[in-house]
Amino acid sequence: MKRRNEKLTFLRTLCEKFPIIGLQEIHASNRTEAALYFFDHLDMHVFFHEAVDGSINQAILVNKAWYAKHRATLKHSSIVPAALHGLQWTTDEGRPCLFLNMYLDSTSDVSIKLSQLRAGSAWARSHLPPETLVFGGGGSEPYSLSS
Repeated sequence: MKRRNEKLTFLRTLCEKFPIIGLQEIHASNRTEAALYFFDHLDMHVFFHEAVDGSINQAILVNKAWYAKHRATLKHSSIVPAALHGLQWTTDEGRPCLFLNMYLDSTSDVSIKLSQLRAGSAWARSHLPPETLVFGGGGSEPYSLSS
């Protein structure tokens, strides 16, 4: 229980600082367990990324005020099953954006990780315009696909 409370305190601190937060290694067997353990206790909109077996290892949390402002253009996408998912939206100025949450396979086999990255890259080329700003994990600088 102490560890859970520490995680919730840390998440609340992040929620106060950032409008979008990507989480990995949730280790919930399903959406209900994830919601009960963490997300029912946070004032954020949650987008889960399910694995094939229904387990939840990733989520994107969105500040409810930010969500209300952007929800007309907001789209959650599963990009690579159990590895990559993201939120797409358009800014008030018309600029397309993607927040990317990534959790590559934990295997030591680099070819699996490269395969996941290649699949994500192929998805981006076919689903995103070149001027899209891509944000990863909440702490990186935006990256334009046209760069």
